[in-house]
Amino acid sequence: MTELLTVEAICRDWHGLRRLALRRGAGPDFDRLIALARSGEQVARRVAELLDLPTGDDAAPGSPRDGYAGLPGIYGHVVDGVYVCPAGTCPREVRPVPDNALPYCGIHARDMLFFPTPGPGG
Repeated sequence: MTELLTVEAICRDWHGLRRLALRRGAGPDFDRLIALARSGEQVARRVAELLDLPTGDDAAPGSPRDGYAGLPGIYGHVVDGVYVCPAGTCPREVRPVPDNALPYCGIHARDMLFFPTPGPGG
């Protein structure tokens, strides 16, 4: 993993990060940090330290969020809105892409929830 570690990256790349933790003998510590993340604690810095990865906790406010925007209409209708954390503890947002599986939240071990954008007049 070459990007800075943020809670969004932990959510998105949970499986790979856990494999890395297990290879380094830090599985139980990783699982404890994920449990803290589920309760809303900021753990990116501690996970990065545990796995010897760079951290992105110090990213500038207003920096772009994770997400993938498809070309509207290329494979069908794209509903306006984003997928968000199922527990509201992570700022990760993923734009829907036709024919893609539901985005998964690794921290809460659940699919992300869709939050529609109100249309005109709504």
